[in-house]
Formats: sequence, C-alpha cells, structure tokens
Amino acid sequence: GEMVVLETPVSTGSVGHRTPTGTFKTSAYKNRMHYSSLYNNAPMPWSVQFNGNIFFHGYTSIPAYPASHGCVRVPLTEGNPARWLYHWVDK
Repeated sequence: GEMVVLETPVSTGSVGHRTPTGTFKTSAYKNRMHYSSLYNNAPMPWSVQFNGNIFFHGYTSIPAYPASHGCVRVPLTEGNPARWLYHWVDK
C-alpha cells in the first residue's frame, strides 16, 4: 500500500549493469546466504530474488552511487536492513 515500512540507503547497478526499473514481485527464491553464479561465487547474504538474476541482498559497501552488477545492495550495518527486508518479504 502507501505505508513506508523500511527506509535505507541502497546501491544499484552501475553503467553497463543497470538495475531494471518497474514493478516486480519477489520470486519463490530467497536464501540467507546465496553465492553468485555469475560473479566468482560472491557471497550475497540475505538474498531475495525479484527479476531473473537480480536480487536484493546484503553488502558491506553501500556507496552513494550506482556500484553493483545490477542487484540492489542493502546495508548489513546500522541495524542490518538487509536481514530485516529478507524476513519481511514473502516468497
């Protein structure tokens, strides 16, 4: 609905790896610790898939500019919003 449930900084896809825009539903896949099959087995804690190979997931570095390979990086610090989002989202 119209109620804000979480407000946090994120970092999205950089040039050449843009995060898709639009309205999406989460998929049936979510995992406390997922490893990227595309990027050298990179750890992706608190992963929630929402569009193909695109996930919300926790990350240690959340710069104030687009920096990911397309995923939405969510902080693991400051109360761990990545974990909160993981538990809040329904499959």
